[in-house]
Amino acid sequence: MLAGRARLALPQAARAEGLIMWAERLKRYRWIWLPLAVFALTRLGILVVAYISTPILADSSVPPYHIRPDNILLDVLGSRWDTGFYLSIAEEGYRYQG
Repeated sequence: MLAGRARLALPQAARAEGLIMWAERLKRYRWIWLPLAVFALTRLGILVVAYISTPILADSSVPPYHIRPDNILLDVLGSRWDTGFYLSIAEEGYRYQG
């Protein structure tokens, strides 16, 4: 019976040792994973706010620049704000009306 307990204790000890190794690795590389985690969480928050506010706020641009108006997420990420100006520069080049 004692031999059976020794066999069960070995995998638990190995698991505990593995967890300790992971904890040490996390402590050692905290300088990289903590800023990356903060960056990812803030970007996620910005995406959520932009996704929620897009249908609520009226579009104020004179010619609305929406490459994909049927997809809110792609519209928020890539086809609003300065995108229309960059698109007109790519299509027509720099021009000045005045």
